[in-house]
Amino acid sequence: MKWEKAEVELIEKYFKSSLSELLLFNKILAINPNRTYGAILRKIYEYKEKGYAKQIHLKKLRIGYLDLECTGLQANFAHILSWYIKVKNKNKVYYSVITKKEIFDGDFDKRLVKELLEAFEHFDVLYTHYGSDYRFDVPFLRTRAFRHGLESKLPRYMEKFVLDTYPIARAKLKLHSNRLDSIGDALNITGIKKTPLSPSIWEQAKIGNSKALDYVKKHNRHDVILLECIHKKLSIIENPIISRFRSI
Repeated sequence: MKWEKAEVELIEKYFKSSLSELLLFNKILAINPNRTYGAILRKIYEYKEKGYAKQIHLKKLRIGYLDLECTGLQANFAHILSWYIKVKNKNKVYYSVITKKEIFDGDFDKRLVKELLEAFEHFDVLYTHYGSDYRFDVPFLRTRAFRHGLESKLPRYMEKFVLDTYPIARAKLKLHSNRLDSIGDALNITGIKKTPLSPSIWEQAKIGNSKALDYVKKHNRHDVILLECIHKKLSIIENPIISRFRSI
């Protein structure tokens, strides 16, 4: 089946923009309803064989830094205490903190999950530390969304993307630990330090103690600020190509 000029132009646009394969498929279907997804993937492969490479232009994307603070590590036994997203290069944050009433009413983190998924609308890419698939933050959030019947609010495939500073540090640096504070120390980041993780404070936060929750909130905010500082340092050795992007 011959490729129309408009289809070819879309294929070329795919390599020059953040257009995903699925969005490309939908646009081409509007031109040629008989074109299959497999045919489009084969055409993309032909272009790659000619030397075409798809790049994501990070400067055009809305980037944020995400971190969750939770009562435990397994989302079917624990819930979110607070979350923060810091806007890249701006003194602006989005966040939510659980309340004692929500804990004792049995609502737990339902509002927090809802507000976090709504905050995603302000971003194209979110950086985490040990937070992408097979790790912590994003899988934990997905699980809690299903727990509260909010799965319809989860981003669809290729709508939002997550990048992770953990594998960058693990692959590019040689440290005794790839924890956020260890990386920050190794990169000589000053002026912002992780606050200590205190088991006694987290115990009190689990039952809604206001002082403990305030500490967790501050800890959470420090983490996203430190995460941005670390990412800026690591960006000179980062390889921000499309293959490193993972859909939320």
